[in-house]
Amino acid sequence: MPMKRWQIAVIACVAASCAAASVLRGPEIARGLRLGPPRMIEAEVRLINHCELRDSHFELRVPATGERHVFHGGVVHLAILEGTDVQLRLNSRFPDVEYLGPTRKAQERFEIEARCEPESGVPWLGDRVRDRFGN
Repeated sequence: MPMKRWQIAVIACVAASCAAASVLRGPEIARGLRLGPPRMIEAEVRLINHCELRDSHFELRVPATGERHVFHGGVVHLAILEGTDVQLRLNSRFPDVEYLGPTRKAQERFEIEARCEPESGVPWLGDRVRDRFGN
């Protein structure tokens, strides 16, 4: 059964919209779909700190390589392959207390949250941490 004129017009509009989106937003679409091999990026990670600890008491760890990056002024800058897992951890200067924060995929700019209250699902740090860090 042949297509009607209105069906052809709808298909043409959809195709034109897709073409325009790929031209205007190509890099974002490619990044979102992860087309091609991962690329090296300069990531800027902002810490959203809901804990009673200083930002410098946290670090961003790259589990695949063991690299550690301490937050300064609530920010970490690092060269990393896009999409690599990074995890928020307590600074390794404090080996007697463990904090396993969220894991995220590296992007050029993103935020990661530190939560320390019992209902956050992160192991409760409690008075032991406050005593240790003097906050």
